[in-house]
Amino acid sequence: MKVIYKKRFIKGFTLVEVMVALGLITFLLSFVAYLMLYNGKSQAILFPQMTRQLAAVRSAQSMSDLLRNALWSSVEVSPDKKSISFRTTELPSSQTCQIKLVGSNIVYDSDMNNTSNPLRMRTLGPYVQDLTFTMVDSDQMIEISVSYIYRKYRGYNTTSADQLNGTFTTRVFPRNA
Repeated sequence: MKVIYKKRFIKGFTLVEVMVALGLITFLLSFVAYLMLYNGKSQAILFPQMTRQLAAVRSAQSMSDLLRNALWSSVEVSPDKKSISFRTTELPSSQTCQIKLVGSNIVYDSDMNNTSNPLRMRTLGPYVQDLTFTMVDSDQMIEISVSYIYRKYRGYNTTSADQLNGTFTTRVFPRNA
């Protein structure tokens, strides 16, 4: 005798299985979208901060390179310590160079005695809040301190300020001491 079995399983998914799968997929896609938005906001905050930090580092490096060729006997720091003037071995002895802060830019003047030459000045670095030069006479070194302002990153810093101040400090030993 032949036994006839009734088909209990029909190929396909039930409505409950489809709803659960759609719910899981929706949850995963919304989580991925949230991560993408969060990363985009973080990137929008970090890129300007990194740009300012790199500009401050580059300006400190440029000043260090210029001051390495300075004649130690000619180095003069202004009383407010915001500018430094010096003669260098690379230029004629009649030219006195100067590095100073103008607004938020560090400016290098290759011949501060000749004001008729508009090409004598160039910008070493933007985004600077403060610039300080200090003479370390015992070691015949010049200390450079460059400060910049950047936005606070998403409250991870413990200070209540909206903007933070970063400072790069380096010491330069003129080769021609």
